[in-house]
Amino acid sequence: MVSRSRPAVEVLRSTAELDALENEWAELLSTIPDHSLSQTFLYSRVAWTRLAEPRGSRLTVVTVRRGDELLLVWPLHVERGRGHTVATHLGNRSTQEYAVPVVRPGEDAEEALALATAEATRLADVLAVHHQPNAPLPVGGRFAALAFASTTTSPVALRPGDGFDAWMATRPQKLRWEMRRNRKRLQKAGAVAFRTSDDDPAFGHRALDWIFARKREWLVRRHKTAPWISEGSGEVFFHELLDRMPAPAQVRPLVVGVTVDDELVSASVCYRSARTVEGFVMAFDESRAALGAGNVLIEECVRLAFDLGLDFDFRIDAFDYKMRWSDRETTRHTRFVPCTVRGLVPVAARHATHAYGRLKVVSTPLLTRYLPGVLRARAHREPPTQIAAALVQDVRALVPRRAS
Repeated sequence: MVSRSRPAVEVLRSTAELDALENEWAELLSTIPDHSLSQTFLYSRVAWTRLAEPRGSRLTVVTVRRGDELLLVWPLHVERGRGHTVATHLGNRSTQEYAVPVVRPGEDAEEALALATAEATRLADVLAVHHQPNAPLPVGGRFAALAFASTTTSPVALRPGDGFDAWMATRPQKLRWEMRRNRKRLQKAGAVAFRTSDDDPAFGHRALDWIFARKREWLVRRHKTAPWISEGSGEVFFHELLDRMPAPAQVRPLVVGVTVDDELVSASVCYRSARTVEGFVMAFDESRAALGAGNVLIEECVRLAFDLGLDFDFRIDAFDYKMRWSDRETTRHTRFVPCTVRGLVPVAARHATHAYGRLKVVSTPLLTRYLPGVLRARAHREPPTQIAAALVQDVRALVPRRAS
């Protein structure tokens, strides 16, 4: 009998080493027909040179081989936080990708994944893993029990065998009525068209600018920030990805949009793979919200996916507007694992933030009942003095007045 060699782990730390892996990476992906765009070499390569490297991150791509055969690729980089480092995926900085290791199916998969995960916990103070399917990664170590773990679901519309129209007839009657009404409103506003970057790459770039401009406006109005949107890094990332993706690539970015008289009213960045179209980020013109252009775009995206013989994945967070279209949900797991003593504090902060969020959900009905003035003042972003005055009024309303 000939003994098999043991799998070996190696961490690639230079751009040259990353580039040398391109062909093997493509061969590995060919064994996984349902992989996402976010798992491809080009996605990670653009993320590294345009986003991570300029910010001073360290490249740490984990690979596992058995002999000459590549079993696993996990594109990570190490970025510096406040007093700690984080090993996380190479992506567009949104942390919303399906950012999981690429693992060759077969008898070696479990062992390769365990080896890679053990190596990843030695790269930084915290290991961040986003949206792992099926089950959390098998992370060990002395602080693994203190990891922050969360789950979310992705609603999916499953391609029917008898076409979109027959499938649409199975949706809730209220949704079908809304779609007819929305289309009529759009058509009254002008000439309606559904366009894609596959048909016109220039339209894809134009729609990208439009999407991120709308997202920035939305954040400003709500006094919020999201670095990958506010700083423009996500926009730069998608423009380059769209430019560099080979035209015949099966797994590729797909930018779509609805126009009225050639003006965009809603648009989305999607990820196309061999089995799925993922709706990654969507925007619509809020000044024309009554037209329902966002709903029409969703319908067109699902129709397009079905016409291509694919499912449509609404991706993370099972919001009500997604659930009306979905046939099933897939569960995704996110974990922040403290790997050193320095990693304990940032992970503990995540636990605290999550607990505070749950407390707000539980306490909101009580606050609405007993402190309505305070909630109104906060919603209108009034100064602290006005919020305090509202609190006094609410308390006075609660305390029974003494009979004179």
